[in-house]
Amino acid sequence: LAAQTVAKSTLYRQSRFVTSVLSQDSTSFTDIITQPQKLDVLIKFIGAVTTAYINFEMIPVNEVHTFVTIYESLNDAISIESFTYHGKSLTIVGTATDRSDYFKFENALRDQAYFDSVSAHQYITTDDTIRFEIECGAAESRAVFAFN
Repeated sequence: LAAQTVAKSTLYRQSRFVTSVLSQDSTSFTDIITQPQKLDVLIKFIGAVTTAYINFEMIPVNEVHTFVTIYESLNDAISIESFTYHGKSLTIVGTATDRSDYFKFENALRDQAYFDSVSAHQYITTDDTIRFEIECGAAESRAVFAFN
């Protein structure tokens, strides 16, 4: 009974997710742990996946690959504020120090061809920071109800 409770717990699922992310060739445990910005992105993504499970949202089957796609697309000028799943889409909200870095991030998400669609909106704030919201649509074949 205790083993079943642990296996169904949010903490266990999150730790399995972290282990899966860190086993990818493109991600390094040292790289993520020693760079607060990258660790923050991982924590926010895990929070979004956990919330999607709790709210019975449709999420991509392979969340690890989704995270790695985003992680590989990031550059140092991008700051992620939040990830949110809505249906089959993942919304990324954040800021960039300038337009060229924002466009590099947006184009990298498109170029990886993991998402069926990438739509973006951005504007310049009063302090010349680029605020953006990018919606990434999952392929029909990669989306399932979280409770399956």
